[in-house]
Amino acid sequence: MAVVLFHSTTEKMFDQEPVCGKSPQDVQQLLLESTMDEGLKTLLVEMVNEFSLTLSMVNQLQKRSQKPKKFWIGSSEVCEILGISKRSLHTYRKKKLIYFEKIGGKMLYPADQIRKINLQRKKRKA
Repeated sequence: MAVVLFHSTTEKMFDQEPVCGKSPQDVQQLLLESTMDEGLKTLLVEMVNEFSLTLSMVNQLQKRSQKPKKFWIGSSEVCEILGISKRSLHTYRKKKLIYFEKIGGKMLYPADQIRKINLQRKKRKA
């Protein structure tokens, strides 16, 4: 349900230039300088503050999502890539020679780490 507030001073405010593209601080300053009802002014300032907080949280989330994604592979794929048995993989986990995460009862391994281990093993054999 939308709430529409009509007030003579708010109508004057909307006759001015639009506030799009202005920073929340600029909008807050415009509100503080306006001649509207104090209760409405307080409500709008609070809304601008909440918007500013939400905007900073969105920016933080965007920065986090730009980090490279990790790809995970299952135990059978790891065994195949490394040429080892499931029992050997279990021993590697137990000795903490290989990083893993257990998610929903399934062991998952970071693909980049498995590639590095595989390259190291190939270099040793050569």
